[in-house]
This record gives sequence, C-alpha cells and structure tokens, in this order.
Amino acid sequence: MKETKNEEATYQALLAEKKAVQSQLTAELRSFESELKYILDPTTIPERGTSVFAWPLKNIVVTQLFGGTEFAKNNPGIYGRGYHPGVDFGASVGTPIYAPLTGTVRWVDNTDAIPGCYAWGKWTLIDHANGLSTLYAHQSAIPTNIKPGAKVNTGDLIGYVGATGYVTGPHLHFTVYVQDAVEVIRYSDFKTVTSCGPAYTPRAASEGYVDPMSYLPAL
Repeated sequence: MKETKNEEATYQALLAEKKAVQSQLTAELRSFESELKYILDPTTIPERGTSVFAWPLKNIVVTQLFGGTEFAKNNPGIYGRGYHPGVDFGASVGTPIYAPLTGTVRWVDNTDAIPGCYAWGKWTLIDHANGLSTLYAHQSAIPTNIKPGAKVNTGDLIGYVGATGYVTGPHLHFTVYVQDAVEVIRYSDFKTVTSCGPAYTPRAASEGYVDPMSYLPAL
C-alpha cells in the first residue's frame, strides 16, 4: 500500500509539472497571437454555414466545441485563453482520420520528438483551395506519404487518432484557420519556455481562427 501511494504521488507530481509547463507554453503562444494584426476579407473564404468539409472521422463524437466552452472557461491555462481554438472528436487510439477536402499538405511534425515538450504531439496542417487550412493534432501515427507538398483528396487516409502531446485522453483536435492568417514557426521564435524551443507550431492572429462546425455537415 505504501509503495502504491508513493507511485501515485510521483505520478501526480509529474502530471502537475507537465500541466504547468504546457499552460505557460500555451499562454505565451496565445499572447503572441493576440498581438498579431490581421484583417479578414470575408470574400476569400466560404460563407459560414456552408458545408465545405466532410467529417474527418467515420463516427463522430464531439467532446468539446470551438470557442468559450465550459471546460475552456474553467481551465483558461490549458489554452492560454478562455476559449478552445478548435473542435475535439473523441475516438480510440488508431481510429483512421480522413481528409475532409482535397488539399496540399503544408507541414507535418511531432512535438513529442522534443523531450519535455507538451504540445500538439504528432500533427498535420493541410491547405485547401477554398482559402481555409485544417490542423489535425495528437495523432498516434501519420502515413509516410503524408508529407509537405503531398496532394490529398477528399476521403484519403491522412493519419490515426492518438493521445500524443498534451491530452487528457485520446482524441482528434481539429482546427480550421483562414489560410492567409496561419504560418508555421518554431516555439523559440516567441517563447521563453525552453522545453519546446526547437519544435514547430502553427500560429495565427485571433481573427484567423474560425469555428470548424460552421463548415462541417449538420450532426
């Protein structure tokens, strides 16, 4: 019993440390993004409410929506602000992820490759011809053909659901950006937390994030 309690205490200490580092990291990214200036030309992207994307998973279980969700408001340190910058779909590890629309892979990376970096884990960014870009984070694996410059068609396999990076359980984090507003940079370009310095992340001005549900089919 004593040994079990010691193991639990060690686990909780490591979890607290991981959460503290991740919260600081995310807060710095959001602070950096809030200072960026971007004016959206609404004619460059589809009208909200238009179902331009297919679902990225076969079975849809939404575990957290975009924006000021209850979880985001109660845990602002996790996202660096009081709203969630994407939609989370709950699924088991290994569940296939499919391209919701034809596009070109811009970036593929893995923040877990940097020791102590609690962020996106394995992630992919895809640009679409309609002026939007999509992010798929916390993947367990990414096929070798999914690499920068690769063309994907609607319905193509692009990855597998996982629990990499900073997560509370396996899921797909799906973000939609205005393409002109998002770029990929190193964490060291804007942060003081050293654990993720060499890793890459997408970043966009606050106005560059859009609600994914505005472009997905009705549930």
